[in-house]
Amino acid sequence: QAPWTQYGSNGYSNPPYGPFVQRMLEKAQREAALGFTSKLLLPLRVTKAFKRYAWVGASDLILPDRRLTFFENGVPRCSFDKKGKIRADPALFDSIIVGYGPDAPSSPRLSIWKVPPHVTADDLARAEERLRRAA
Repeated sequence: QAPWTQYGSNGYSNPPYGPFVQRMLEKAQREAALGFTSKLLLPLRVTKAFKRYAWVGASDLILPDRRLTFFENGVPRCSFDKKGKIRADPALFDSIIVGYGPDAPSSPRLSIWKVPPHVTADDLARAEERLRRAA
């Protein structure tokens, strides 16, 4: 495992979900002790690993105020509503951003992130074109 500090002093990741998340939490906590600041976008699931590495070792827990829409191959995940209009599909689960840093307090700072609009009309048009071609 390469030390993250060889690539700078801070970073961001949306790691693959599943068992890999625990390894990322452990790595982020170790790297914070070496001076690296990181933010990880994760599903909001209160598991044993989350309690052990986020509640205990994180510097920040940031809760988005709404569900995110994820993009695949440059377009948002979308579907057609009952009237045939394209709409962006938000994630099926809530997310959390977990931060680690060398300045971690004894318990993480908790904050809310007001998610900005992140799906534009152009994004929807590209998604609609792709969905119609695939049909």
